[in-house]
Amino acid sequence: MTIPWWREPNVRWLSFCLVVAFLFRLLIVQQQAIVFWYDQARDFTVSQQIIEQHDVKIQGPSASGTKDTVYHGVLYYYLIAPVVSFSGGSPFWTTAWLALLGSTAVIPTYLLVQALTGSTKAARWASFLLTFSFYHVQASTWLSNPQLMSFITPWILLFSWKAIVQQQEKYYPWLALTLAISVQSAIVNVFYVLGVCLLQLICLYSRKSWKFISWKNLILSVLIFGLGISTMLLTELLMVQRGILTSEVVAQFDRDTLSLVAQLLTFFRFNWRQLLWMVSGNSLIGILALVVLGGGFRLLTMTTKRFLLFWWVAPWFVLAWHFRDSPQTYIGLDTIIITVLAVFMTHWQKKNVLFGFIVGLIVMSGNIWSLHQYFQTRNNIFSVQKGAFLRDQIALVDQTYRQSQGKPFSISMLTNPYGINVTWGYLYAWSSREWGYQPNYVGPDQAGIVGEDLLSKGTFQTQHFLIREPDTGLDVRLEEPFIYTQNEFTSLMYTDSFGSLQLEDRLAIKKQ
Repeated sequence: MTIPWWREPNVRWLSFCLVVAFLFRLLIVQQQAIVFWYDQARDFTVSQQIIEQHDVKIQGPSASGTKDTVYHGVLYYYLIAPVVSFSGGSPFWTTAWLALLGSTAVIPTYLLVQALTGSTKAARWASFLLTFSFYHVQASTWLSNPQLMSFITPWILLFSWKAIVQQQEKYYPWLALTLAISVQSAIVNVFYVLGVCLLQLICLYSRKSWKFISWKNLILSVLIFGLGISTMLLTELLMVQRGILTSEVVAQFDRDTLSLVAQLLTFFRFNWRQLLWMVSGNSLIGILALVVLGGGFRLLTMTTKRFLLFWWVAPWFVLAWHFRDSPQTYIGLDTIIITVLAVFMTHWQKKNVLFGFIVGLIVMSGNIWSLHQYFQTRNNIFSVQKGAFLRDQIALVDQTYRQSQGKPFSISMLTNPYGINVTWGYLYAWSSREWGYQPNYVGPDQAGIVGEDLLSKGTFQTQHFLIREPDTGLDVRLEEPFIYTQNEFTSLMYTDSFGSLQLEDRLAIKKQ
């Protein structure tokens, strides 16, 4: 008698992992431990316009360090737009939606490890490790366009193995689709495209044959990839036509110019930090992880070793030219670490069944502890500004309303980026549904900036608040005149802290 597919042991196991992974990530929502700064407020404001204003978008978020001339794909906006709009702009529901998408990574991770090792037990270990991975929790619940790679990267690895290494050409169109999504997610992910091309050339050279795909699948793959990044190509074409993107501008992109020795040192330091983040530990745990990874790596076939090493260093196809010290480049590549760990654990479980139970308990407990610490420290590795979550920002906003006792009040903000106040404009516009009104905004003109109409520009009210964000990185030449103006028209009464956020309660002493 044939067993229905949904009753297959592997399907039941993956269903279990998917549900548990989603519930584990929902703890972020339950604790309101969500990063919500400029990028998030901007993206929410823009995505709402798609449905509420019927504004069709082709341009995604600006790529940092490119002077607003190069843009990521628009897919992320369309992915979150329905949830943002129909939830009333709630970051909580949107985070839950992205957490669900991120949790699906257990499926390609399972399939990848099974394909690489031929072991169902190793595949189960890998999906289990990903389920409770604290690193993956942060990546999959991060409200930002690179979040997509938390569940797309394992598919790229799987399809590149199937299509290129195992020569199953039916997977090329699927590989093209996932590559297009990766580039839409973040322009730096073009290294996956370069990696696929180089991996294909290496395999063809080793086989002494240049035949690898039929014309039908080649044309289909090119069409899928071309359509997938068409909005990005159109955006940059318009930038070139309007003289915004030029060779002179490209030469001025923000990047670190390093000597060869410095690049090598940066390579090892950067990769060491990625490993520490992925195993959620300090240097001691990192060294222990290296020993375990070394043991697992020895058990792999030579082809698998080369494949995994190739993709681990692949980001440097771009980072070597345009280095940005940012962890999001490696989102999803934790699958490689998980694969090697799973192989090691499978090997030792064969020797002692109790070993599997103990290690599984340690892994689960360690990640739960890391999550608990995360709630306390408010330190997300993917966020530039640290020390405060959305729960702290909401508490700050509520405090200003309570302190004002229903009377008009004004606010000013020291923000990152300086003078762009979409973060607090969005939070006050969202909270005003509960409180019934909004404060006046006193500060730089917001005309032409995303969210310019979220707050009304006005004058200092009798009750005034100054909000100081953490890690603004402001030059003293910007901060001093701002504070001088605040002190000229208002008097500081007291300062309250919400995580690393500071709220200054002030009273007006002069009229403008």
